[in-house]
Amino acid sequence: MNSFRSLTEARLLAFLIGFAPVLVLVLTWDSHGVSSQFAMGIREYALPILAVEGIVIGIATLSGLYRWLVSAPRYILVAAAGWLVVAFYTAFLVAINPALSIFLTFIWLLHALFAAAVAFLCRKSKLSSSDLASALLWGFIFYAFAIAVFALQVDNWIEWVTDIPGLGNLRRVSVYATAIAGLSVGKLIWPGRWLAITASIAAFFTAFFGAAFLADFFLFAFAMGEEFFKNYI
Repeated sequence: MNSFRSLTEARLLAFLIGFAPVLVLVLTWDSHGVSSQFAMGIREYALPILAVEGIVIGIATLSGLYRWLVSAPRYILVAAAGWLVVAFYTAFLVAINPALSIFLTFIWLLHALFAAAVAFLCRKSKLSSSDLASALLWGFIFYAFAIAVFALQVDNWIEWVTDIPGLGNLRRVSVYATAIAGLSVGKLIWPGRWLAITASIAAFFTAFFGAAFLADFFLFAFAMGEEFFKNYI
């Protein structure tokens, strides 16, 4: 019973991570384009994604994330400390708007802790990397389908760079799509070619929105896809 409950909770957590961008899209959906202050606030800071990241960090912290982090090799800790010093130095003393810069720096810190939390949970087998990768891919399929529906039904003029629901600026969508494309290619190395459609959709997004400069995201996600799937296919 406990193992079944743990498996269910782990899959629910993977689902929340994979479908967090879809939740942003749902909460900012407007058939005429995003216009309300409520939707714009959610979209600008991707608040549902930040909430999911906070949940994951909290679960990982209760499971021993802090001890895992401080036991990392010294060079990793030094590099992380250096990143923090540079980030907050520029936020306090270089940025034109220090208050906003500090706020955004804390958001980036949350992203970094979230990445560490996911790595920790997967390494400790508290979160299945296969379930997580599949949830990310399925979440993107739903996201891309919803954006296609929006584009086909909108009948008024909108600013396509900034007014679409979801993640907002098309560059953000490109980052999302590029990572998914790399993850999909990692999956396609092994049998299971049903995810080829995901790679095709992601490739379309990245090419159409001019995300060629995001090749590093693609290569990183490709490596992660290989690592995620190689033991589960």
